[in-house]
Parts: sequence; structure tokens; C-alpha cells
Amino acid sequence: MFDDAADQPVSCYIDIVALAGADEGHAFVDMMLNMYRLWAYNHHLHFQVVFPRKLVERGGIDRAKLRIDGADPDMLASRENGVHRMIRTPPGKTQRRMALIGVRVCDAADAPLPEAPYGWGEQIRSLIVDPHPCVKNHCTGFECQDTVGVIAGDLDQFWEERT
Repeated sequence: MFDDAADQPVSCYIDIVALAGADEGHAFVDMMLNMYRLWAYNHHLHFQVVFPRKLVERGGIDRAKLRIDGADPDMLASRENGVHRMIRTPPGKTQRRMALIGVRVCDAADAPLPEAPYGWGEQIRSLIVDPHPCVKNHCTGFECQDTVGVIAGDLDQFWEERT
């Protein structure tokens, strides 16, 4: 987790932006923000939500930024930067919906992150909640059915598989 070269804790920002899916995109931003917070908490790392900007008319979060102290920004960026996709049936709906979000990680010293939500890069992960739960890392092909665990911050299994 620490930068061995500097032998000091480093910090990073994780920027999460809804790219597609309207309300589902906003719900996915909120889920991912919570997932990274839980990952940091489970690794005893200090974290701070820098902002979630609320959309008054919809009540969702279109963008969030999280600072994690003690996390290696290069490691996180190599495993999380890009597009993440979620497919699920929203509460109270009967049809599945898809949402896309962009994730960017940078060293806290390089903040602020770019504001433009385009050019997010390759698809990193798909999270299919129903009818057949599956989480797939598109960079390695690694899959698991534990969507609940992944949403609860269990990301290490995907990162260990990444070459």
C-alpha cells in the first residue's frame, strides 16, 4: 500500500463520474463511492469523501471524489482507471438497466483531477447484479459471483489477478 521508494505513506484521489444510465448511473456512482470507502476501511486506511455533488431534481450523485491516505495511487490507477459497467433491475422496476461510470485515480500531489468525463479508457469491470450475479474483470477475464462482497469492498481478489 505504501510507496517503497519514498518510504512514506502516499495518498490518492479517486474520482467517480456517471457516464450513462441516468438515475442508474447516479446510483452506481453512490455504490462505487461506498465500495471504495469500505475497501479503505477494511485495510485500515484513512479516507475522506471530498464531495458528492447532489442533483436536486433527481436526488442522485452524478460525481464523487474520495481521498484515501496510505493507498498507492499507481497501484489503484492501474487496476481501477477506466469504465465500469453495472446491470441490475432497480428497486420498484421490472426491467434490467445498464449504467456506466468512469473512474480516475491520481496521486494527491497531482490533484485536481481533470473535469471532462470523456476519454475514460478501457472497460475495467462489469457488475451484473441480476438475474445471474457476476462480477468480471475485463483486463484478466477473472470472474466471481459474489456481487455483494465486491460492493462491500472486496476488491483484492480482482487486483491479485491483474498482471
